[in-house]
Amino acid sequence: MKLIISIISIIFLFQLQIHAQGFSDRSSYYSYGTKMYAESFYQPIAGSDSIEVILMFKIVHHALGFVKANESDRENQFSATPSIEIIMKDSDGIIRNRIRWKDTVYVNRYDDTESKDKFAVGFVRFNMMPGIYNTVITLLDAYDKKTHSVDLKLNAENFSQKPLISKPVFATKNAGISDYIYYPFILGGNVAFSADNSTILIPLSYANEFDSFNFILQSKANSEMLYNVDDFKLSGRMELIQSDGIVINEEPLYIKVAGFTEKMFDLNYGILRLELPEQSLLPGDYTLAVYKDGSRDTSQIEFKVLWHDMPLALRDMDFAINSTFYLLNDEAFEKMNSGNKEEKRKKFLEFWKAKDPTPLTPYNEALTQYFSRVDYAFFNFQTITQRDGSKTDKGKIYILFGAPDNIKKELINANSFDVWRYTALNKTFYFESQPKGIFKLTKIVD
Repeated sequence: MKLIISIISIIFLFQLQIHAQGFSDRSSYYSYGTKMYAESFYQPIAGSDSIEVILMFKIVHHALGFVKANESDRENQFSATPSIEIIMKDSDGIIRNRIRWKDTVYVNRYDDTESKDKFAVGFVRFNMMPGIYNTVITLLDAYDKKTHSVDLKLNAENFSQKPLISKPVFATKNAGISDYIYYPFILGGNVAFSADNSTILIPLSYANEFDSFNFILQSKANSEMLYNVDDFKLSGRMELIQSDGIVINEEPLYIKVAGFTEKMFDLNYGILRLELPEQSLLPGDYTLAVYKDGSRDTSQIEFKVLWHDMPLALRDMDFAINSTFYLLNDEAFEKMNSGNKEEKRKKFLEFWKAKDPTPLTPYNEALTQYFSRVDYAFFNFQTITQRDGSKTDKGKIYILFGAPDNIKKELINANSFDVWRYTALNKTFYFESQPKGIFKLTKIVD
C-alpha cells in the first residue's frame, strides 16, 4: 500500500513540475507559432475551360534548418534550402497533380536563422479543370523528410458562371508604389494585424459592365486576450476593376492587377477591390458579405485579423503587467496592478498607447518590440535558480536596450565577466559570473 501511495505521489509531483514549467520550458519559445502558411486564388484562362491556380506559401525561418554557408561565400553567413511537395487529390482520392518547389535562402546573422517574423516565400502556378481538390503542402528537409505540412481544400470554380465571386487575396500596398501592385500576406487567407494598410482583391466574372457590387464587413462576437473586439460594422460599394487578371512576380513576391484588354476573355472578368480601414480592425474574426445590386445572392468570406507574431508574454495580463515594472516607478506600478482584470487591461493599454509611435493605428510597434524582448529574455537568460530569465540582470538590460552590438568575455582580477557593448548608447555593461550560472551586473561604463 505504501509503495502504491509513493508511486502515485511521484507521478503527481512530476505532473506538477511539468505544469509549473509550462511557459518556462525553453523549447516552447522556439517551437510555438505557425511554421508554414499557404493560400491560393484562381482565375480564368483565355480560350480554355481550365482554371489557373496560384498557390502561395511562406515558411518561418526557424523551420528552415539553416546551416553555415561555405567559407568562400563571405557575404552570406548561413543558408537553407527549403523544398516543398504539393499533392492534389480529387474527391475520389486520385492524385491529379504533384509538384515540387525548391529554393535557397541566405541570411547574415544567426538570430535571423531562428527568427519567427522572417519568412521564405514562394509560389507555384498550374492549370486545373474546375473542381474540388484536397491538397497537402509539405515542407521537406535536406533528406526529403517531412517536417511540416498544411492541408488546403482548393475549390477551382468555373468562371463561366455569372456572377462568380471567387476566392479573395489579402494583401498590403507600399506607399509610393503603383495603385495596382500589392504584397500578399500569405497567412492562410487572413489579414496581418501589423500591416500599415490592407486590401482585399476578389477575382470575379459578372453579367455585364454595368453590374455593381456592395459589401457588409462586420466583426464576429469574440474576445482576444489583449484586445476586446467591439461590435464593428462597415458597408458600402466595392470598386470593380476591369482586368485581364492578377500577375504574380517571383522575386520579390508581389501581385499586380493587370490592365484590361477587351478581347482577352469571352466573359466579363475583373477584380473587386476593398481597402480596409486600418484604424478600426483589431485582432479577431470578421465576415465580409459581397452581393450584387438587385440580387439576394450573397457570398460570405470569413477571415481573421491575425497577430501571427504576438509575443507570448502578452498572453497573460498579470505577467505582462509585471514585465512592465522596468518602465514604472513603484507608485505607477501599484496603480496599474490594482483593480479587476478588465480595469488592469485598460490601464495597461493606456500606458502603452502613450508610447505608440503610430497612435492612429491599432498596432503598437513599441509594445510588440518590448514584449518580444521579454520573451527572448525569459527563455534565454534562465539559470538553475532563476526560472524567469526576464527578471535577471541580463534580462533587464536586454529588455530595456535590445541585443548588444558586441559581446565578449573578460577576466578581471581572476573574476570572469560577460561584457555587453551598446555603440549607440555609448554604454558597456559588465556581468560578473556567479555560482549556478548567475551573472550579476556589477559595472556600467559610459
